[in-house]
Amino acid sequence: MSKSATILLVEDDRYLLEGTADLLELSDMDYDIQVLRATNGLEGLELLRHHSPHLIISDIMMPQMNGLEFMVEVRHNPNWVHIPIILLTAKGDREDVLYGRSLGAELYITKPFESAEFQTLVRSQLDRTFQLREAREQNLAQLKQSILQLLNHEFRTPLTYVTAYYEMLADGIDQWESPEALQEYLVGIQAGCTRLGRLVDDLITIIELRTGEAVAAHRAQAVVIDDVGEHLRRAGQQREADARQAGITISYDVAEDLPPILGVPESLDRICRQLVDNAVRFTAYRQRIDGEVRLTTRPAEGGVELSVSDNGIGFPSRVRERIFDLFFQYNRQVLEQQGSGTGLAIVKGLVDLHRGHIEVSSKENRGSTFRMFLPAHDADEADDVDEDRHLKQATLLLVEDDQYLLQGLRDLLAYYYTGPYQFDIHAASNGAEALKMLGDISPDLIISDVMMPRMDGFTFLERVRKNPDWVQIPFIFLTARREKADIEHGRRIGAEEYIAKPYDTGDLMALVTTQLNRYFEVQDVVSQSFSTFKKGILNLFQPDVRQPLDSVSVYSEQLVSSLQTADTDADLKSSLEGLQASSQQLARVVEDFITLAEIRTGEAENAFRYRAGPIVGLSTLFRQLAEAWERHYAGMGLQVLADIEAELPAVYGDVESLYSSLDHLMRTIMALCERESLRELHLGAQSQDDEVHFSIGYQGVAANDRVREALRSAFGQDDEATLAVPDFGPSLAAIKGILGLHKGRIEMDNGDQKHCRLIIALPIHRPDDPPAGA
Repeated sequence: MSKSATILLVEDDRYLLEGTADLLELSDMDYDIQVLRATNGLEGLELLRHHSPHLIISDIMMPQMNGLEFMVEVRHNPNWVHIPIILLTAKGDREDVLYGRSLGAELYITKPFESAEFQTLVRSQLDRTFQLREAREQNLAQLKQSILQLLNHEFRTPLTYVTAYYEMLADGIDQWESPEALQEYLVGIQAGCTRLGRLVDDLITIIELRTGEAVAAHRAQAVVIDDVGEHLRRAGQQREADARQAGITISYDVAEDLPPILGVPESLDRICRQLVDNAVRFTAYRQRIDGEVRLTTRPAEGGVELSVSDNGIGFPSRVRERIFDLFFQYNRQVLEQQGSGTGLAIVKGLVDLHRGHIEVSSKENRGSTFRMFLPAHDADEADDVDEDRHLKQATLLLVEDDQYLLQGLRDLLAYYYTGPYQFDIHAASNGAEALKMLGDISPDLIISDVMMPRMDGFTFLERVRKNPDWVQIPFIFLTARREKADIEHGRRIGAEEYIAKPYDTGDLMALVTTQLNRYFEVQDVVSQSFSTFKKGILNLFQPDVRQPLDSVSVYSEQLVSSLQTADTDADLKSSLEGLQASSQQLARVVEDFITLAEIRTGEAENAFRYRAGPIVGLSTLFRQLAEAWERHYAGMGLQVLADIEAELPAVYGDVESLYSSLDHLMRTIMALCERESLRELHLGAQSQDDEVHFSIGYQGVAANDRVREALRSAFGQDDEATLAVPDFGPSLAAIKGILGLHKGRIEMDNGDQKHCRLIIALPIHRPDDPPAGA
C-alpha cells in the first residue's frame, strides 16, 4: 500500500505549476501524492500555517516573495524547520547553487529538467523524510516507555515498602507481637519513605533547575568554599564500607592549597555524592576483585578540576551525548539498576549553576571518568579565552582508502577550515572499518569515498541508513565516480551530497558547513520538542506528595517512640491510624501521578483500546458504587441516597478504569468537603437523549463555595488549571483524563446555595459508532 505524501509546490508560472503538479500526482513512485499549490512565497507561507507537507518544491524568481526569501522564513520557524526543500529554478550558476544550498535547501535542480530524474530525486527526498520521521517517532516512543518504566518502578517499589509493611504492622499489633518484631516493620516503612523522599527531592530539584528557580536560591546561598577537595573526599569516605563489601578500593589524590570557589556547599556535596555513588555502583556490576574508584582534585587554569574515575562497566562513546539527559539510563533493563534517571541531569544543572562544566569519557568494560571544572572565585574573568571555545564542536567520520587523499582531507578540515565549527576527526579506510567505529563514536557528519575494498561506500551508506541510531547522520559522497547513474543511486539510498573529484575546496568547505548547520538546526528543534515533552511530564508532578510522605515518616517515628517507651494501646492505635491515613493518601498521590504520566505519554490510551468494549449492566455497576459508599459512611451521619434507572443502555469503555475513576471522584469530592457540613449525598444514574448521566449531588453549607470553585476550575477546558487546584489537582486531572478516554464530559449543575450536583455524561454505545478513545 502506497504511503500518503503531501508536497507544497511554489511556482509563479501557471503552466509549470500545473504541469509539475500533474507530474508528481500521476507519477509511479510508491507514494500517493497530494500537491498543494502556491504562486509565490507569501501564498506558500499561508498554506504552511494550515498544512504540514512532507516536502517543499519551490521556484526562486517569483513576485511578492521570491523562493530564497520564502526559504529563509520556513527555516526560521521551528514547526517547519524539518521539512526538506528542493529549489527548482532556472538560476543555474555555480554561485546561485551554492547560495541556495547554504540557506538550507536539500536539493538544487535547474530548469529545464528531465522528468525521470526529477521524479527520482523527489522520491529520494520523500524516502529520507519518512525515514527520519519514523526514527524520531521511534525515539519518542522509546523515551515515553523509558519514563513510564522509571516512574512505575521508582515510585511503586518504595511505596510497596510503606503499604506492605503497614499491613504487616497492623496485623502484628492485633496479634500482640513483640516490640522488636514490630520495629522491623517500621524500619521497612522508613526505608520506603527515605527512598520516596529522595525521588521527590530529585524531581523538585529538576523542576527548580528547569524553571530557573534554582538560580536565585544559588545566588542567595553561595559562599566562598576553600576546601573543595574535602567535599570529594567526604563523598568517597561515605561509600567506603559499601565499596569494600563489593571488592572495590576507593583511592584519593586530593591536592593541597586548591584555589577557592564560589558555590553552595550542599550542592557541591550532592554533586560529589552522585558521581561517587555512580562509580561504586557501576564498578560493582563488573563483579571483579580489583575494582577501583579514583578521586582526584588538582588546580587547573582559572579554577579547580575534580575527577571521579572507575574501572567499571563503562559505556560506548555514542551514549556520551545523552548521559546527562533527564530520564536517561544506559542498559537499565540489562543491569536492573535502580534510580529515576535524574542523578546526572541534576549534577550537570548544579555544575552549570557554579559556572563550571562537566564532561565524561568512557569505554565499555574499561570504565568511565567524569571530569568537572569549577572556576576559581578570584579568577580574572577578563583574561583572553581560547578562541576555539567559541566554536561549536562537531565530530566528523572520514572514510577513504587512499591514505594520501585521506590525510589531505584531514589536514584541509583541521587547518584550513574557517567556518563556525571545531572538528573532532575520525578516519576509516573502508566501509567495514567505519561501521565498527560507529559503535563507539557518534559523528555529526560522514564524508565517504565510493570505491573502497572490503565494503564500498554505497553498501556502507545502506547499512548506516538501516540503523535507527545512525539514520539522522548527514552523509556526503566524495568520489571520482561521476556518472549520472552513480549520482542518482547515491541520492536514492540517502546521501545528502554527492561531490565528484577533483573538487573545489571552497565548495567542499561550504557544503560541510551547510550540512552541519542543517543537521544541528533540526537536532536542536527535535531536542527542544523532547525537552518540552519531558517538561510536560515534570509539570504533572506536584510537591503535594511531600505532605503525605512527611506524615508517614512522622507517624512511623511516633510508633517507634511508643514501642520503646511502652505507651498505652490507645497511643499505639492513634499512631497506627495516622500512619494508615497517611499511607493511603501517599498511595493515591503516587497513583495519580503515574496515571497522569500514562495519559500524557499515550500509554493510557493504548491500554484503553486494548481493554475497552461495550459495558452492559451499567445499572448494576452504579448500584455497586452506591452500596459501597453507603457502607463506607454508615454511622457517620451522612445519608447516601441513590436513584438509579433500572436498565441503563450500554456505554463503550473499560469497566475497571471507569469504576475506579468514579469512585475516586466521589472520594475526592468528600475530601474537598468539610464532612461535618454534609448531611446527604445523592447518587443518580439515568439515560437522557444519547447519553447516560451519572450524577453526584451533595447538600451542605460550609463547603459548597470552596467545592464549587475547585470543581469549576478542575473541569474547565484548561488542563493546567486542573493541575493547579490546591491539594486535589492531580486527582482531578487524572479523573478528567480517564473519563476523557471514554469520550465523557463533566459539567456542574449548581442549583441553589445549599445544593450542588456534578454530572458525568457518557455517550450511549451504538454498534456502528467508532469506539471511544479512537
